[in-house]
Amino acid sequence: MPRLQHSPDSHNGKQWSPGRLRRVTRRSPCKVCHKPDYCGVFDDGAAICMRIRSDKSTRNGGWLHTFGDTYVAPAKPITRKPVAATPEIATIERRDGIYSTLLRGHLVLSEKRDDSHRTALRKRGLSDEEINRLDYRSAPSPEYGCFVARSLAQHDLRGIPGFYRRGDKWLMRDFGPGILIPVRDEHARIQGFQIRRDDPGDGAKYIWFSSANYTGGTSSGSPVHYSKAHLLPDADEIILSEGALKADIVANFLGQPVIAAAGVNNFGATFGEDLREKFPHITTATIAFDSDFRSKPPVRSALESLRTQLRRAGFKVNVALWPDKWKGLDDYLLATAQPVAQEEVAA
Repeated sequence: MPRLQHSPDSHNGKQWSPGRLRRVTRRSPCKVCHKPDYCGVFDDGAAICMRIRSDKSTRNGGWLHTFGDTYVAPAKPITRKPVAATPEIATIERRDGIYSTLLRGHLVLSEKRDDSHRTALRKRGLSDEEINRLDYRSAPSPEYGCFVARSLAQHDLRGIPGFYRRGDKWLMRDFGPGILIPVRDEHARIQGFQIRRDDPGDGAKYIWFSSANYTGGTSSGSPVHYSKAHLLPDADEIILSEGALKADIVANFLGQPVIAAAGVNNFGATFGEDLREKFPHITTATIAFDSDFRSKPPVRSALESLRTQLRRAGFKVNVALWPDKWKGLDDYLLATAQPVAQEEVAA
């Protein structure tokens, strides 16, 4: 609490001396607003309240209240504009429905230039057929994004990350140019989006399609992404990676389901148990973090933590290995199309 400053007061011609000033506490809250913080009380019982006005203001922004013979009745509490509660994220069914309409009814993937988004995805090893199946799109311009938001508003955008309100209008956040990457659950429903930005500047290359801290907006959270989820019922092995785009590329090359978190520390403390409950027939989990886990202690630590919880959940755990020349498994597969070595982690 800032230091409370005061000046002598007089009442009915008598000089008022307040004595020592003490901070309020939970056991001894403010006599005016009854809160346990910010305010102060003097030895004679007078108080400086930081919330409720009187006719005596103090230098630290509060108001002096005296009692007994010098009582000054407190005025009405200060009224502040209420802050709207952040809506809960919509159900997966609503998100999938609105996001699918957004992708298939309003957005396209740029492909007319040599540096188009489709060209960039082809260079990463994805065929046009796979690009279309994955529903990648280019992020819209600010103007077109707002037009799309007005069109989608008929479906109710409350709890849909990426959208927010201004007055009675729904708007879409502007994330700048980039590729919109659907992040899907184990049933291939769209949970949210990551955006691969064309020009991140000093910021992150990958960001979430989120409207947290915007009026009526909602956080996307950080859901894990399931690539080639349709293969899960018949799979006995799952590959674990980082980044939705990377997972889609690896799954395309290997023809296996891949689960990816937004970062190596984003799988969560119960991921192994949840995976075992959802897919009791899967026996092996192969961790395929970037090859720099050998030289980066934080990444190595995240790998070890994930390995431990997977083993506790009953999985056989392997770690995928490839030469350090290639950072990611997707880079290695694109360059060599060779099988990836695996190192079984001992119990």
